[in-house]
Amino acid sequence: MHTANRLIIWVLSVAAITSPLPALASDYTAYLTAYNNQGLVSEVSTMERSNATSSSTYHYRRGYEYNSMGKVIKEFLYENPDLNTQPTMTFEYDYDGRGNLIAKREGGGEFSYQYDSKNRLITEIEPNGETTRYEYGAFDQVTKLTRGALITTYNYNGFGELVSEVSPVSGTTTYTYNAQGQIETVTRADGRKETFSYQSGTGRLWKHVINGAGTTELLYQRYYNQDGLLSQVDHYSAATLVTRKQYAYDDFGRVTRERMVIGSVTRDLSSEYSPTTGQLTRLTHPGGRKVEYTYDNGVYEWASKVEVINANSTYRRVAASDVNYNPFGQIEGYSMRGGGAQLKSYNGFGMLKQQSVLNSSGYATLSQSYSYQAGDPVRLVMATDHLSTNNSRWYHYGSNNQLTAVTGGNPMYPQVKDSIQYGTNGNIISRTGVSGTFSYNSYGQLQSAGNKSFGYNSIGNVTSTRFPNGVTGALEYDARGLTNRYTWSGNDVRLTRDESNQLVQLKNGSQSDYFTFVGANLLSHWDESKTKHIDYIYLNGQLLSVHNTNTFRHIATGHLGQPVGMFKDVAATDLVWRGVHNGYDIEETTTTESLHVKFPGQYDIIGNGLYFNYHRDYDPSIGRYLQSDPIGNAGGVNTYAYTNGNPVMMVDPWGWCPDNLAPFHLIAEEFPTWWGGSETEDLRSGIQASAEIGAVPFKILRAPQAAMDASEMYLYYSNGDWQNFTMKGLELLAGKTAGEYVRRGLDGGETAQEAASYGAGKFTEQVIENDCSCEGVDGL
Repeated sequence: MHTANRLIIWVLSVAAITSPLPALASDYTAYLTAYNNQGLVSEVSTMERSNATSSSTYHYRRGYEYNSMGKVIKEFLYENPDLNTQPTMTFEYDYDGRGNLIAKREGGGEFSYQYDSKNRLITEIEPNGETTRYEYGAFDQVTKLTRGALITTYNYNGFGELVSEVSPVSGTTTYTYNAQGQIETVTRADGRKETFSYQSGTGRLWKHVINGAGTTELLYQRYYNQDGLLSQVDHYSAATLVTRKQYAYDDFGRVTRERMVIGSVTRDLSSEYSPTTGQLTRLTHPGGRKVEYTYDNGVYEWASKVEVINANSTYRRVAASDVNYNPFGQIEGYSMRGGGAQLKSYNGFGMLKQQSVLNSSGYATLSQSYSYQAGDPVRLVMATDHLSTNNSRWYHYGSNNQLTAVTGGNPMYPQVKDSIQYGTNGNIISRTGVSGTFSYNSYGQLQSAGNKSFGYNSIGNVTSTRFPNGVTGALEYDARGLTNRYTWSGNDVRLTRDESNQLVQLKNGSQSDYFTFVGANLLSHWDESKTKHIDYIYLNGQLLSVHNTNTFRHIATGHLGQPVGMFKDVAATDLVWRGVHNGYDIEETTTTESLHVKFPGQYDIIGNGLYFNYHRDYDPSIGRYLQSDPIGNAGGVNTYAYTNGNPVMMVDPWGWCPDNLAPFHLIAEEFPTWWGGSETEDLRSGIQASAEIGAVPFKILRAPQAAMDASEMYLYYSNGDWQNFTMKGLELLAGKTAGEYVRRGLDGGETAQEAASYGAGKFTEQVIENDCSCEGVDGL
């Protein structure tokens, strides 16, 4: 963590941390690590010391026990991380004589694993008894994955490169490569073919062509500046220029301007940075509205004030001021325009525990608390609204950590808001609000649900159904396999996407709306007549406020980052929108005004009740995607499921891989088979083994073969560059910051194992998520 004036100390101990640290000349933050007599980490915690109050506040604490092989056998989590408290949750791990993980127990459930003579995972058994089996080829790569009737096979060439994938859902996909091992063609079951061309010498992607299956040919032409940075991407459809995106950089290689041209419409997104610290200081939205970030609290590296300035600079509004953070960058509170305030606190898991929105008189206009229990991930079981019992919710789970019921209202007489039953492979078979059962074919494709029926194309995407608004309609797809048209009841909605597959234009008849996203976060939305221009303001990934042409609204977000309240701009006096997490959807209990933001990455902007979710369409009425996952089994064996059946604790902002939003997801939880290992080979094997069983790095390994979005990881893998493969895997698994710490340790001359241990301890300082995708502009 970088700070300005705050003292940071690291404390290493050969015993458990049992007593408070002394007062020093100034306030400080301490990162404490204790070791056992094997030299392995036995406890880590983070503490802030205040001289003004002579008190110490612990924000995080986690402990470990090991067996004689140095493998973690118990992991202790503390919801209350103060010293002398007992752990709230305990995870237990069992190993065979070769050090392979054979069982993991938590929250009353047990996952078990079996291996072959080469220590390769061959069977995974979930708490409900469902089994996934793996077979391998000569290169120790998965050649067959079996889960019930779902059997997917993978074939490789002599270089270990995947040349075909056969799935009962999406059919056969084939791949070819050039002499440098770069993907040259991808041909899908419906006849669509992608062709990739590269610059000679540099190997940079130059041209990407997609055609076939009766779709209009798409061409993406890339250009680079003299420093090798991407400077322009032209997107053609049938030889007609559709979009052009141009990039400008400063001397440090940071993007300072992103220009999007859509027909006759040109919009710029501009960024400015501090010349001394490199922090983002101003972001100018496409309509000219500016967002300024001020860093003057002298404690943490994050912004202490966020202000919004209109396009002609005639007014300045404060979105947040006096922003306070905990040591992990989580926002603990800030002042709002007009005298109101938002306050948040977190438990020892890093999860939101309490939040309040106060008006200028100090009275709460929103107040709720959250309670959790053991699970993988940690499970939210209660969200209590202290102002309205009607907005309180209780969440219930099954043996596989799948959400089975949501109840709410008066705790003495709770109402069932949703009751869900699951069949094989996590498919929902019944749900409150859907009369009748859900019917599937043997491959897990939903055939009917109540009065809904579903038609599919040859790659498993829905082409016809009854939309959530109750009207039957059709969906069409472009050459990339992404939705580009919806028709229903006189509506004809067409989407235009840029080279990164993100939405830039939505056209319904003659009316066009335009969009600017940063990653999966919607930044700006305006219409052709410019009567509507909405900007979304963020800080550290949290949505702070929404600005329309003549209105300013404060936003309060919940434990997943989903909106829970919207308030008028003066002192947060009036609640104009209230959203309650109802499991597979957000129930709107106050709708004086509308808000189109749903779960992270989801937006109700199409007009038929489907939520736009980047690469796919989410249907909240059935709790499921209408398209098969574009990255196949890498996003989960059930390629239609949303968040693996746990929408209360997981999100999928990119629409192709669920993220665990529980912070502090340490290496031991994903790699218990090598945590505590002493050799580089242990690290490499852990990454590769987890890749092969479908963990996060495998999602990235498969991505380039489907979408060319993570070629760096794939090239490391193909070339046997295990050091970079391992480091990049850590980055992708635990978040960019974690990987940077590990890489920094290597750059400092440490061994891979020392660097990994250092990184593992260090990234407990950050709010870590299992990040399957790219990061946006700094500061958002």
